[in-house]
Amino acid sequence: ANLYPAFLLAGAKISCVLTRSLPSAQKAAAALGADRHYDDIDKMLESEQLDAVVICVEPEDQAPLTIRCVQAGVAVFVEKPLGMSADEARQVSAASDKHGIAVMVGFMKRFAPAYQRLADLIADQDQFGRILTIDALFSFAPWTTELRVNSFLQQGAIHMLDILVATFGNATVEAGHSNSIESDIGLVYCLRFADGAVASVTLSATQARESTFENISVTGTKGWAEADNLGAVNYHFDRMDGAIREELSLIHISEP
Repeated sequence: ANLYPAFLLAGAKISCVLTRSLPSAQKAAAALGADRHYDDIDKMLESEQLDAVVICVEPEDQAPLTIRCVQAGVAVFVEKPLGMSADEARQVSAASDKHGIAVMVGFMKRFAPAYQRLADLIADQDQFGRILTIDALFSFAPWTTELRVNSFLQQGAIHMLDILVATFGNATVEAGHSNSIESDIGLVYCLRFADGAVASVTLSATQARESTFENISVTGTKGWAEADNLGAVNYHFDRMDGAIREELSLIHISEP
């Protein structure tokens, strides 16, 4: 629903489409203006001279398909999660390094204007000072009663964890607690980053949320800054009279 319209709007030329069945592959190929369609990945890789593939399938299938494409010398853009375990993700990374083929995972939230602006505000230590604490919150309604802690982390909350790593660097988990029963999930983690900053990360799945809620608040020795629900950034520095709130325009792409 997102990728096909994005391809068209970006002016990308799609050579072929692979799905689980030829009828659905043919339908998708027609919608994208692709010349060929397949239901067998080996046949596609043998028949086509591809620059790259985009993989968006069931989570458990994404790592094996990515490795198969990398082995064939084809660059990959793959949706998260990249594997159902850390070991699977490491296997993909090892294959990418071995064959010298690029693999990119679709973590789009790190490119959101709010998080880009937050990163800019905290980057200048002369202005913001040393980062002391980070408070992060991510919450939404579970999309299925089959959701559990692992699938919640891999398919939903992983976005917040990716943003934290992309913005603040690698971290270690100092402590973690769970208050989860089936698809009602509550998780709290304490992280410590390489530069000494500490973070409290609250992740939850609850029917009480009508839509996704996310917030990152950063406190420094000379100021604070907050990315609020992708739509605004609030900040204050010690030389300012008051806080500033920047409303951000969100771009929505709909299918033509």
